[in-house]
Amino acid sequence: MQPPCEIMINDFLPNMRGLVSHELHEKGESQRKIALLLGITQARVSYYLARKKTQFSAELASKFSISQNDIASYSKLLAEDARRSQVDSIFTLYSIWKNLLFSGAICVIHQKESSVSHDCAVCMEIFKPQREIAQLPDQESEDMEIMREISQAVSMIEDSVYFPSIMPEVSVNIAMSRRNPKTTRDVAAIPGRINRIHGRAKAFVLPEFGCSNHMSNVLLLANSKIPDFRAALNIKYDESVGNALDELNLPKRFTSTGKSGHSVSAIRGIDDPVLIRLSQVKLGSDQQASTIAVVDRGSEGVEPMTYLIGKKVTDLAQIALKIAQLYSTNPKQEV
Repeated sequence: MQPPCEIMINDFLPNMRGLVSHELHEKGESQRKIALLLGITQARVSYYLARKKTQFSAELASKFSISQNDIASYSKLLAEDARRSQVDSIFTLYSIWKNLLFSGAICVIHQKESSVSHDCAVCMEIFKPQREIAQLPDQESEDMEIMREISQAVSMIEDSVYFPSIMPEVSVNIAMSRRNPKTTRDVAAIPGRINRIHGRAKAFVLPEFGCSNHMSNVLLLANSKIPDFRAALNIKYDESVGNALDELNLPKRFTSTGKSGHSVSAIRGIDDPVLIRLSQVKLGSDQQASTIAVVDRGSEGVEPMTYLIGKKVTDLAQIALKIAQLYSTNPKQEV
């Protein structure tokens, strides 16, 4: 038995660790801190940094046929996640690898380096999306509906030329929960978030449950106050975003990042009356959506952020696109 996991451990992981080591080093992290974040020895970090960054990129591009743009995006995502949480970075790493397996990109390598049959389609079967919703139990049916909602919302913002103007530096995520969510495992989001590539928003991996602690906690807090609210999307905040929110008659609640440096601690202090004061944002000729905007002004080293919270992520995506279009016509003023 020679599973493709061996290729991941022997070839993919070391090169990604090398790139992430360089990314973290460029952000000012010490070798000791990088070793701690990546769960490797300081000597291994020193080895990675002694090699040129381009060597790791070249090996990944050559072996796995990944574009240089995707390699750069993967390494930045993993570096950001490693600084925030080892769990997040592991989840993102496996999500990237799973998508490579399902795409068939690993099959040729696996067949060439092992005795596995050319008829093997194990990875394609294991990781293929489930499509027969009607035959699935209720929970799985609900999960697939959530996945469809998030995927549709992602497509909407990826297609927009305006949306990147309201993307924060820490990137965007879209989250939606099951009914009556209890833990972060009940919330689906995009592993590694949605990033700006060549001036457009781009998600590199499919949505999964339990992959975004931060957005999940934001949504769980809001849902505990308004059970119908099962969706959340984050965008940047500055005065022009605030003006756009006002034009849409979207109520906003201002708060500031708490001592922990995490905006969830600020959102936790939101009071019920504010959350209950909802606004009906017009989406189309006969469509409206109940939505609120929670604005975290941030603090030193923490970027200001707007959290749009509502019932469906596709509604939030439409509202975000309206904000982006209004934003593009206003002078850009920072908070």
